[in-house]
Amino acid sequence: MRWETLRNKFLRDLERELLSGKVDEEIVRLLEIINSSEDFFTTSSCSGRIVLIDVPENGDKKRAKVLKKWHREISVEEIASSIRELSFNWILWFSSQQPIIDVSCKSLEGAIDLIKIGVASGFKDSCIKSISENRVVVEIRTSEKLYSPIGYGGRVLIGESELELLVRSANLIQRRGKNRLRRLTTSTEKYIKERERTER
Repeated sequence: MRWETLRNKFLRDLERELLSGKVDEEIVRLLEIINSSEDFFTTSSCSGRIVLIDVPENGDKKRAKVLKKWHREISVEEIASSIRELSFNWILWFSSQQPIIDVSCKSLEGAIDLIKIGVASGFKDSCIKSISENRVVVEIRTSEKLYSPIGYGGRVLIGESELELLVRSANLIQRRGKNRLRRLTTSTEKYIKERERTER
């Protein structure tokens, strides 16, 4: 598929997701900036999230069920209330994940530039995800995350003090992720504007 055709398809998909409210509000500005350049388009993204997941066994993503998620910091009372209300059959995992953005690039040069911006913004694990005939896919990410099993077979395995520690750690990861996302947005906007100016 040609670059223009592929890019238009993903931009239409993103527009539908935006209209249906399925895109994290805090990442919309960054997506707009990246997609404003004809040399890039975004394919998937997340502004960071805290999640409760029911997993049959480690690595079984196909049968895993996301039971609850928040794209922000949460309170201990909020997560405790959710746990009481949820029904889970397997291993209940508590997770906090930082922002992640996948970007298709028209050139290797552009891909390398985005990786440099990502790393400078705190996304130390940013890398080239794949290279094909018509695009280079970059993943802007960091390794900072938290995963902890907190329940099994419908029974919660941790107490209030352990939950408080997990929530405090999860919120710190979210705070750092949002700060990195703001730096990335500012740096990417500067880069795109400079790129457009030099190409005129």
